[in-house]
Amino acid sequence: MMILFVTYIISLFLSLTQTTETYHVIHVQGSILNKVSRKPLQTGDRLKADDALVFASDKALAVVLSTKKGRYILNRPTNDGDVSAGREAIAIIRDIILNPVERSSLSTRNYTFRRRGIDLKDLFADNTFTLLGRQTKIVLDPAVYPMSAQNYFVCKYNYQEKEVNKKMPFIGDTLIFDVNRMYTVNGKPIRPEAPGETELYYYNIATNSSTFVGSFIPVYIADEILEKELQTLTDVLKSLQTPRPEIEQHLHEHVQSLYGITDKNILTHWVSEHIKNHN
Repeated sequence: MMILFVTYIISLFLSLTQTTETYHVIHVQGSILNKVSRKPLQTGDRLKADDALVFASDKALAVVLSTKKGRYILNRPTNDGDVSAGREAIAIIRDIILNPVERSSLSTRNYTFRRRGIDLKDLFADNTFTLLGRQTKIVLDPAVYPMSAQNYFVCKYNYQEKEVNKKMPFIGDTLIFDVNRMYTVNGKPIRPEAPGETELYYYNIATNSSTFVGSFIPVYIADEILEKELQTLTDVLKSLQTPRPEIEQHLHEHVQSLYGITDKNILTHWVSEHIKNHN
């Protein structure tokens, strides 16, 4: 009898611990509804273990940060015999919380620096390049790539069977990947992913020469999406008194795991301009 009572107490304690745990939503893909409110799940929402979610499709998922155990991915349940692919599925959070996302499995490398600045050839070596919002700023080594009215970068791509060339803006030693400027054709904005591959060239007017730097397939993240996700993540981690270097690592891993390989230094610069209370 005593054994049963002790078992009950332990089970009750574990249940209460899980129930009071808070899960902060930091990313939503596809359509997921809160079963009670019928409102779409959004970045910044807070969930409890006994909340029920409605997954509209088998591709819908959410990334949440637990205040106690780390980051989790909430997927549509797949072991329910009454649910078939393509139909709505209802799940209680505690039933679909599995193991936290492993942090050590993500690449955290930074790209090669010369005296100062990033080596662009290394940056594009992975074939894709993550565009962080409207402007992605990269500090270059002026000894390698001096930028002036006589020396500048041009991006080139094909769109609807026509070659498009765009001069890249810069400030001092900082090259700016401005999405609105790069991906506007005949006065109309296009999706950065639409052309497929984009090539980058370095022009020297004095020698009338151009040098191929590299090519990449752009992966674009809108400012409003990235700001909301990283601000939510930052606020939660700061409330847990997480050290700043670890917060920066979390932000880097979040972007890499969901969107694509991103240089940590470039992301840190973007965060300094867009995220409040990151210091």
